[in-house]
Amino acid sequence: MAMHKDLLRRGLSFAYRRLAPAGTRNLISTSLLLTGRDEIPRAITDFATGPVLIVAPHFDDEICGCGGVMGLHATAGQTITVVFVTDGAAGDPSLRGATMPADELKQARARLTVLRESESRAACAEYGISDLRMLNGPDGALAPTNDLVEAMGAVLDDVRPAIVYHPSLLDAHSDHWNSNLILAGALKARPALSGALRLRGYEVWTPAIPNRFANIDAEVDRKQRAFAHFVSQNATVDYPRAIGGLNAYRSIYMQGGQGQAEAFQELSVAAFDLLISAILARPHHDHSDP
Repeated sequence: MAMHKDLLRRGLSFAYRRLAPAGTRNLISTSLLLTGRDEIPRAITDFATGPVLIVAPHFDDEICGCGGVMGLHATAGQTITVVFVTDGAAGDPSLRGATMPADELKQARARLTVLRESESRAACAEYGISDLRMLNGPDGALAPTNDLVEAMGAVLDDVRPAIVYHPSLLDAHSDHWNSNLILAGALKARPALSGALRLRGYEVWTPAIPNRFANIDAEVDRKQRAFAHFVSQNATVDYPRAIGGLNAYRSIYMQGGQGQAEAFQELSVAAFDLLISAILARPHHDHSDP
């Protein structure tokens, strides 16, 4: 029987490598890592546990991925810190490949960083959150450098979170993937902190395979107000509509499709590390930008 299972696994792996389109291989291979028996996702009902740390690769990911639970934690009186991993300087498509002098391009990107940070400050102020940390990694070219891992570690040491919200490991955006590698590197050096920590991967560019849901009906209006501050980003992508659609779909499971919910992949630090290692071991690893 074991031999038959191994042959089947090898056959499926061969078919996957030969037949799956290159653009889908990474997402399919990641999904295939989840080989355990499916379980009914559970609702998150306790928002009084903290402190809470939110890892946002870009200015706006904090609202896109977990703006609802941010509000629920804030209402419950928890301390919330948001750490932004990149400088947001690549958030204007018109600046990508722009034919302008290097100095002008640098200045334009610097202005965009200031603008986007101000937008997130205004959005987070809707929740009474003012503890924002900037790691200033290169937007669109993020990598898990020692400096960024150490900077993330310094945030962990200061905040001592009980819960960390971060991009799902299924997210196809390269900066989101590398933000997770930076977080993993920082946690690895802090085993005392990691033991009881809960990690919740949120959705932005790629739907996750969630095991936890949160009813955010009470926070929909505040999330929409927060979205309204991202004028620079909403000009190119209708994030309120797109993320609102995702949140409406996620309500199908526990609210009968009559409301909005956010979905998360909750993992222990050990499971988070194991899944990252398994993803890195897969062939055709390519977390490309959307």
